[in-house]
Amino acid sequence: MKKRVLFLIGYMISQSFLHAQTEIWGVTNGDGVSNFGFIFKTDISGNNFSIQKKFTSELEGKSPQLLMQSTDGMLYGVTSAGGANGTGVLYQYDPINNVFSKKWDFIDSLGATPAGTLTEGNDGMLYGVTRYGGAKGKGVIYMFNPSTSVYTKKMDFDTSKTSIENPSVSLVKAADGTFYGAGNYWLPSGDLTGKMYNYDPATSKFTKKAWLPVAPNYDMLRTSNNQLYFGVQPYTYVKSVINYNPSTDISNFFYIFGSSFGPRVSSSLVQTSDTILYGMLFDGNLSAKYPHIIYKLNLKDTVLQNKIALDTVANIKSNSTNLVFASDKKLFGLLFDYSVSLLSENKAVLFQYDLVTGKYTEKQNFNLTDDSTNYGNTGSLTLVNKKVTGISKKDNAVTKIAAYPNPTTGLITLTLDQQKQDVSVKVINILGKIAVPVTKIENNTFTIDITNQPTGIYFLEVTENQKLYRVKVVKQ
Repeated sequence: MKKRVLFLIGYMISQSFLHAQTEIWGVTNGDGVSNFGFIFKTDISGNNFSIQKKFTSELEGKSPQLLMQSTDGMLYGVTSAGGANGTGVLYQYDPINNVFSKKWDFIDSLGATPAGTLTEGNDGMLYGVTRYGGAKGKGVIYMFNPSTSVYTKKMDFDTSKTSIENPSVSLVKAADGTFYGAGNYWLPSGDLTGKMYNYDPATSKFTKKAWLPVAPNYDMLRTSNNQLYFGVQPYTYVKSVINYNPSTDISNFFYIFGSSFGPRVSSSLVQTSDTILYGMLFDGNLSAKYPHIIYKLNLKDTVLQNKIALDTVANIKSNSTNLVFASDKKLFGLLFDYSVSLLSENKAVLFQYDLVTGKYTEKQNFNLTDDSTNYGNTGSLTLVNKKVTGISKKDNAVTKIAAYPNPTTGLITLTLDQQKQDVSVKVINILGKIAVPVTKIENNTFTIDITNQPTGIYFLEVTENQKLYRVKVVKQ
């Protein structure tokens, strides 16, 4: 009984800490009626909504894309338009001090119209892609150094060399530290399809990978089994979820939707357990009974379940490009009703869906009143930890340890500044119990999997030549 009480106390403490520190942040983009989008936040329950930043001039950027949180605790994002050259900006937002800083104006020769979000590499650099610009106008892979604010074009997409062009989704970091992405690919017949690629930031090696029926419109999800899943809407009008296995370089139709599920996939996927994925579909026909649908996929048996039809907002024309999964078994997303001519008709809804009870709740309903509070016509959400840190406070000049992403849904990459001897790591939970046994680190980069552990606080205890370093991580 005593052990059970201690466990419950520890679990309650961990949940309280997680809820106190984690927030839902989001962006909306512009809808063409003299607004450029904004950044907002709520608490982890979807309450206490506040606008953090309005993009009030085109010079600051227009149409912000998905935010990401770096191991330095800062938020980074890009806008797909605006800036000094009209081709987008890269910016930083400090969630503690609420400070916005524009870091880079994209320029056509070095990459224009950034797509998706930034992805943090094992080297601490942020990597991304642009759809256009570069030497051949087909897009680029770029790197941004958050410490020095230096932007570097890493490679050009050149059809004559890569056969891939105009990437439109974020890079995804694999377990080995390389990145996977996807772009347009033209068959010899002249048909437009898609193709996977791999980019190694350590060697700058670019490798063409598996063929796809079409390049994805929404970001790819790396699941806990290290495979990639994403929805596509091929020109053949076959709505489907694609599975890509990096180990075998094989892509498959994981699930093909029937005609009763509307004409197109409308969001990226989110993983809520080892075997369950959720996503959204959009009918496009506003007179349809269920214009928006949240769907559930089981990775074990490829079973689809229509969870809920979202038809509570009249004349809904779009939804957020992603869903987020909160630690209390809730999904959050955005729905939009907008008019390009009448500001009074524009509205946005932040909704919550309870995976346990099946209850749908409108958490925030934003009705527009004037030009200064225009909410755009699409957006995205990100979970942010206000106290995130990826570097141990006990680090010295000789050994530096970083763990990311933090917070995590399961997989943690641990890196040392250089190769060391006699290095081991174990994972300790908040009760001081070993969650993952001692493991020897053979390289300076190591992946730890706590996917099967409960949500809460964990400590990575790294031992090097009898010296102990500890890094705190949060499992969502």
